[in-house]
Amino acid sequence: MPAYATAVGKAMLAFSPPATLAEVLAQGLARVGPNTITDEESLRNELKTVAAAGLAYEESESATGSSCVASPVLDSGGSLVASLSVSGSVGHLDIDRAAPAVRTAALFLGRQLPRNSALAQG
Repeated sequence: MPAYATAVGKAMLAFSPPATLAEVLAQGLARVGPNTITDEESLRNELKTVAAAGLAYEESESATGSSCVASPVLDSGGSLVASLSVSGSVGHLDIDRAAPAVRTAALFLGRQLPRNSALAQG
């Protein structure tokens, strides 16, 4: 599943080095679900929103009926380590209610990690 079509992927892309996003964009933004973002400007705007809020959302972007909220896990130095999410079906998961818990859990996990534990290391 392409990162740009999932909340987990968008949470990670928003906090990844610019070269990572450039690689994704170079491959093109193919539609995989009915609401997949397929143009560069819209994706860039979405990622700015994700970076500001620390939360990424998906509703029927990766598949019809999918719903997800995700938050990046950043180490104590602010580097991306992972992404944490909750997903379910549209209408069965209230992502607006789940979002604060996902963000809090991601922040807690990140605070447990030492500086420089990012994915890019090693």
